Amino acid sequence: MMESRLPGFIAQLKGKLTTTRYVGAVVFVDYFSKYVHVKLIRDFSSKSTVDACAAFEAKAADMGVTIKHYHYDNG
Repeated sequence: MMESRLPGFIAQLKGKLTTTRYVGAVVFVDYFSKYVHVKLIRDFSSKSTVDACAAFEAKAADMGVTIKHYHYDNG
């Protein structure tokens, strides 16, 4: 996960303008295939993290890859 110092705009095509902003991203790297997946997040809740993991696993499954485990940098 990484935090942005300046919150980013959320793209909108129609409807009422929102004040919600992206505040960071979760970055996934598959070192074997060199695939990088970035998921922008609106908050640092556990739900956002789990949703980002689910999106990454779905994308990996589309490419025929099964995620067996994760390595985290907790620093």
